Amino acid sequence: MKVVIIDYGSGNLRSVVSALEMATRMGSINCDVVVTNKPDDVNANNKIILPSVGNYSDCFKHLSSIPNMIDTLNYSVKIKLTHFLGICVGMQLLSSFSLEEKTLCSSIWILNSVTKIPSSWNVRAPRIGWSLIKPINNHFLFPRTTSNNFNHSAYFIHLNIYKVLNSFNILANTSVYKHITVVICNKNIIGVQFHSKKSHNFGIMFCKNFLLWSIKYE
Repeated sequence: MKVVIIDYGSGNLRSVVSALEMATRMGSINCDVVVTNKPDDVNANNKIILPSVGNYSDCFKHLSSIPNMIDTLNYSVKIKLTHFLGICVGMQLLSSFSLEEKTLCSSIWILNSVTKIPSSWNVRAPRIGWSLIKPINNHFLFPRTTSNNFNHSAYFIHLNIYKVLNSFNILANTSVYKHITVVICNKNIIGVQFHSKKSHNFGIMFCKNFLLWSIKYE
C-alpha cells in the first residue's frame, strides 16, 4: 500500500508520518508512506492525506500554487475514488467556502462553509485541548464499543468550525458543543478536525482504521 502525504508548506508532516508508522505497527500493515509535493506521486497511490494548520486562505493559496495539484486531487479523489483524509485545516479545505477571508475553494467535495466559532457559544477560541467525540452515524473508521457508546477523546486546536449542509455527511461532533462538527465523510472522503498524533491511542487507532479502510467496509 502506498500512502501520500501532501507537502505544501503547512502542517507538522513529521507528526503525521510518525502516527502512520505507529499505526502500521499496531495493525501489522505493509505500508509505504511518501511525503511529496509532486502531483504525479499523488496520482499514483492508494490513499491521500492532506494535513494542515493555520489560516484557511493561506493554506489554499499554498496548495493551489503547486502546478496541477488541484486538478490532480480532483481527478484522484472524485474520479478514481482514492481514499482521502483531510486533517484540521486539511478538513476545512474540503469545503466550498470560507467566511474567514471570503475564500472560495475550487475543490468542492462536501458542500458546506467554514466560519469562526460564534462568540455566543461561550466556547474559548481558538479551542485547544481534549474533548470527547460523540458519533452521529456509525462507520468503519469509528466503531462503537460493545455498550454502544463511543468514549474516546481527541486533541483539538482550531479557531474555525465546519458547517455541513447535509447531516448525513457528519460522522461525529464534540461533547463541548453539539454544533461543532469534528468528523465528516462522503464516500471515499474523510475529514477530521482533531490531530491524530496528539490524540494518542485514539489517534493511532484512527490512523490504523484509515489504512485498513476500503469500500467494502462502508
